[in-house]
Amino acid sequence: MTLHAELHRHLGGSVVPRILWRYFDRHNAEMVDRFQQYAAFEEFYTRPRNTLNEYLELHTLVESVQTVETLPYFIYRLMRGAYVFENLAYLELRYTPYWQRLYRLWVRQVKLAIVRLLPAKFCACTRVYPMR
Repeated sequence: MTLHAELHRHLGGSVVPRILWRYFDRHNAEMVDRFQQYAAFEEFYTRPRNTLNEYLELHTLVESVQTVETLPYFIYRLMRGAYVFENLAYLELRYTPYWQRLYRLWVRQVKLAIVRLLPAKFCACTRVYPMR
């Protein structure tokens, strides 16, 4: 199996519809009621957007549920999917704090959530590039 590297992936834009739907199914009855079934949600989530505002509306849907408490759920599934389905051995995960300030989620909190999910042997980078 050939392993690859992904050098630029955004946390907010990397959530696949199935993962988000499963989160809503377990924690957000209002969203499940809005779409009723996964197929309707997937259609909404994956349809092309015509304007930047339409895209940002979708983006805020994802980012509004990415809180300090839920980050492990989303990050773990993102990392697992990247390895299992995309053969990624290296993933440089990006995070844009501009929109997240609305939800009180800061870069340091995202970094800590990622580091807590990784086994110690994969965290050598924090010694070379310490978090501030």
